[in-house]
Amino acid sequence: MTISDNKYDDIEKKKFIMNKNLGLIEKKYNKKSITKIYHTMKEAQYYQIKYGGNIYRVSETKFEEEELTQEQKDEKILVRQSITSRELYILINKVQKDLEEGFNPIKDFIYDIQLFKLWELYKKLNESNIKVYGIKTDCLLVNEQKEDIRIDFNKDIGGVKYEKCKKPINKKIMFFKNELIEFVQPQVNIIEMKDEYDKYEMKDILHKYDRVMIKGLLPGSGKTSAVKNSGYDVLFVTPYNKLCQELRKENYD
Repeated sequence: MTISDNKYDDIEKKKFIMNKNLGLIEKKYNKKSITKIYHTMKEAQYYQIKYGGNIYRVSETKFEEEELTQEQKDEKILVRQSITSRELYILINKVQKDLEEGFNPIKDFIYDIQLFKLWELYKKLNESNIKVYGIKTDCLLVNEQKEDIRIDFNKDIGGVKYEKCKKPINKKIMFFKNELIEFVQPQVNIIEMKDEYDKYEMKDILHKYDRVMIKGLLPGSGKTSAVKNSGYDVLFVTPYNKLCQELRKENYD
C-alpha cells in the first residue's frame, strides 16, 4: 500500500500512523478540562468555591503615545505615553478518570514482537562471531563495520538499518544490595469513649496521649469539633478546599 508517490514521504507517513496508533492504544485514562474567563477575582473565586478548580491571572499592559500639547513642546518634552492595563482571571476545572478497559495489552503484544525480532538478530550476530556490546530500545551495538556483517540491510519499514555514532549508556548497570531494615510494628491502643457527647472526656484523652486518631463512621459525628474543643493551638490540614474555607471563617489556621 502506497500513501505518497514520494518514497521518503511515504515512509515517514507510515511511521507516523504506526507511532500515533501505538500511543492511542497505550492510553490509560481520559481527561477533560473546562475553562471559564472572568473580569474580577471575586467572581472567579465565587465559582471556584462552588465548582472547584484553579484560578490563573492574565494581565496585559499597553503603552500608547499621546499627542503633545504646545506647553509640553515648549518644555522640550519629546514623548508622552499613557499606560493602560487589563486583567482577566481564568478558572480551569480538570477531571481525570482511569480507563477500566483498554487496548494496552495489544500494545504489549506489538512490543513483544519487536523484542523477539531483536533477539533473533542477536542470535544471528552471535552465530557470525560478532560480539554485541550494547542493547538499546530497538537496536544492537557492535564494533564491526557494515561490510563485515553478513546481514541484508535496507531502509524499508521493518528492515535492518546500519547507523554509526551510536553509543551505549555512560554508566554500567549494577545491583546494589541494601541491608535489611527491621521495622517495629507500632502498637495501637483502641480507646472507647464512655460518653461521646462529653467534650471534657475527649479533651482529657487528647491531653493524655501524644498521637490520637479520631474515627467516626459518618460525617458530622464530631471529629472536627473534638479537636476544636481540645484547647490546643490547632493547625487543620483538610483534603477539601470547601472544608478549609469553613474553618477559616471560624479563625482557624
